[in-house]
Amino acid sequence: MRTLLLVVTALMVLGCTTAQAEEVEIYETINALQVRSILQDLGFTGVEIDEDDDIIVQMLGTC
Repeated sequence: MRTLLLVVTALMVLGCTTAQAEEVEIYETINALQVRSILQDLGFTGVEIDEDDDIIVQMLGTC
């Protein structure tokens, strides 16, 4: 779960730096489905949610 929090935080920071003139949505809480949606919006493919609600992301063909 700590890894998920770090990934989400990094993605939010990266999203904020690239969206200077855009309105940014701030999440008070976030679930696995929302994280998957954000990652897919950022262009990640192969994003899966396992039975424990962990996010699995394939990067360069590996998990």
